[in-house]
Amino acid sequence: MTRRARAALALIVILALGASTSAQSAPPLVGFLPLGSPNDAYDVSLVKAFRDGLREVGVVEDRDIALEVAWTRGDPDQLAQVVIKLKQRGALLLVPTGTDNSMGVKRQAPTTPILFISVGNPLGLGLVENLGRPGGHVTGFADNLADLGGKYVQFASELLKPGAPVHYLWYDGWTDGHHRLQVTERAAQSLGVNLRPRSISKIADIDEAMAGLKKAGAPVVIIQPSPFTYLHRVAPVSSRQV
Repeated sequence: MTRRARAALALIVILALGASTSAQSAPPLVGFLPLGSPNDAYDVSLVKAFRDGLREVGVVEDRDIALEVAWTRGDPDQLAQVVIKLKQRGALLLVPTGTDNSMGVKRQAPTTPILFISVGNPLGLGLVENLGRPGGHVTGFADNLADLGGKYVQFASELLKPGAPVHYLWYDGWTDGHHRLQVTERAAQSLGVNLRPRSISKIADIDEAMAGLKKAGAPVVIIQPSPFTYLHRVAPVSSRQV
């Protein structure tokens, strides 16, 4: 997360809380629900980046806000429990990261202000009604990973012999996965590339999928970015990954 992005995010936190910060004697509670695990150094660094952004715009923890970081490790049941507890404690703002977290938080907190981070298709998923003016109690930051699908296909095809297919591995249990696949398929069609998608539904499918890719002689594999592939660090052992 860049310095500008951290500062912008932190500024939106301030605006979202609005007058509530001055109306309460205790600092308002903000629930931050990151992706990943507290045991992973990179995941923890993203939480640190959020905190750094707050400090850059002058927001001091335990004075201006009370920030609670709640790790759910991609478990929807744990997510629901966390959101319920945060609401019971009077959280004035919830900050979920990623598509599944954001959708789950909206279901569990239909009136609490929500500031989502890194959602690929917030309009198509129904998180917001309008990108320019989201309205309601939900706003946030979309990512452009779906739009990068064409670049992934282009880079992969440049590593292959002319006319060779490009293999694409994706997780079909993710809310935004189908949208990202469709965007990538359209990009491949426009580039004249034969895209061969292969889906996985659970962690146990990975070995079979990798064996199938190896049998097909796939020298290059595009792995769709998703919370599932990120959480499990899915990567081919004997193929090159884009």
